[in-house]
Order: sequence, then structure tokens, then C-alpha cells
Amino acid sequence: MHGTLDTLEFVVGSSARREVLSRLASGPATRQTVLDDTPSSKSSVYDSLNKLDEHGLVYQQEDNRWATTAAGQVLSDAIARCERTGSVLSEDGEYWERHDASGVPDKFRAEFFTLDDHEIIRSPDSDPYRASRRVADEIAAAECISVVTPVYHDRYAEALNESPDSDRRLVVTPEMIQRIVVGSSEEVEGAKHVESRVYDASFAMAVSDETLLLSLPKLDGSYDPQTEVVVETDAAVDWGTRLFEHLWERAEDTEQFVADRYDESERDA
Repeated sequence: MHGTLDTLEFVVGSSARREVLSRLASGPATRQTVLDDTPSSKSSVYDSLNKLDEHGLVYQQEDNRWATTAAGQVLSDAIARCERTGSVLSEDGEYWERHDASGVPDKFRAEFFTLDDHEIIRSPDSDPYRASRRVADEIAAAECISVVTPVYHDRYAEALNESPDSDRRLVVTPEMIQRIVVGSSEEVEGAKHVESRVYDASFAMAVSDETLLLSLPKLDGSYDPQTEVVVETDAAVDWGTRLFEHLWERAEDTEQFVADRYDESERDA
């Protein structure tokens, strides 16, 4: 028996072993087919098949074709996800190194590989509202939009109010509610058609049927209005939709939240 970490290190430590395992994870193949389909040398492929067999990751079927065991298939899938995640983070390393993803629930961070083919929109000094304008345009144009925001933003509020007939849901933070309740009533005017709930989220997100827009906080925890991660793939939209539903199910109804925490004098102020 080999330990899981030892086996993982064994596979990722050799490009030939990764290639052979990945090839067989896609379906059983003869030794010659594996040789033809992998770029490693013939001797490396032979050695990899033997070593992977010894580690219980592949086996030779009765028809002499090679195939993955359950352990081999699962490990290959995990390595592929890791490689895809690495590809996502390397597309714009500066952004990912300067932002905090800890507020995204664990199981969704584990699926960051779905954000491949993303674009980072930045707001230069010559156009300081470029990123926020992109988000607002998406909110205003979408027939169905789900928004998470940790801060109040005039541009987003206007966009949410632009089409009262659309399906629009909003998750806001307790801090936003406090500002709205004790602050100016002007901030929430005309937003009655938007269904809202309260959840303590540190990141911002908008997801429509076609686009995911994600804004992670800076390393110091502050909201970053100058950048936006934009992805227009089915996988990313599905990820964002599931993430929003995860928050929505755990969020509190806004009216009930306010009633439970603020007395009438504060609400009427």
C-alpha cells in the first residue's frame, strides 16, 4: 500500500507519469496507443506504465489494454483540476496575488478552475469607473441577475432599478443595512421590486444567464472598485449561480433582519 500523498508526489514528480495516467484516464488503450499518444520517450512510457501499475493506479485488462483503477482515475481528475486552477491563477498573477479569496466558501474555491478564460477589467486613471460601469451595464441589461455586494454603490443601485420587470435578487451585508437604516432614505428609493436578503459576504459578484462578474477584496479586506473578474463561459456562470444560491439559502430576509435589530425610531429616521 502507498500513502495518498506519496502517490500524488510520485505522479506529479514525473511528466511522463502524468501524461500516461492522463491518457489512460480518458479510456483504456493498448501500450502502443499510449506510446503514440504521449510525447514522452518510449522508455519513459514503458517505465511509467510499470511504476503506475506497481502503485495501483493502472492495470492491464484481459484484452491487454491498459486502464486506470479507481485510485488512478480519481487522482488523474484531481491533478487535472489542479493544473487548470494553476492556469487560471497564472493568466493574471498580479491580480490573484493582491486579492483575498478566503471569503469565498471552501467548496467553491476548490472550483476556481472554472474561471479559466477570464478577463480582468481594470480602471485606469483615465477611466476610473471602467470596472464599475461594466458591472452596471450587465445588471441593467440582464433579464435575470443575482447580485452580491458588500458596499452601497449608486451606479449599481440605478442599474438594479432600471428594469422593474426583470428577475433581480440582491444580497447585501449587515453593514450596508446599518448604513441604509440610519442614513439617507434616498439610497433605497425605488428598489422595492428587487428581492433582497442579508448575508455577511466579503466579496462582490453579479451573475446573469451569460456572464459572471466577481470582485474579490484587497489583502487588507477593503472593497476594490477598480478591478473586476469577468467570465462569459457556461461553466463560470454555473459556478456563480451555485455560489449565489449557497449564499441566498443562508441569508436572512431583509425586512425581518431590520425588524429584529432596529427599533422603529431608527427605521423611521
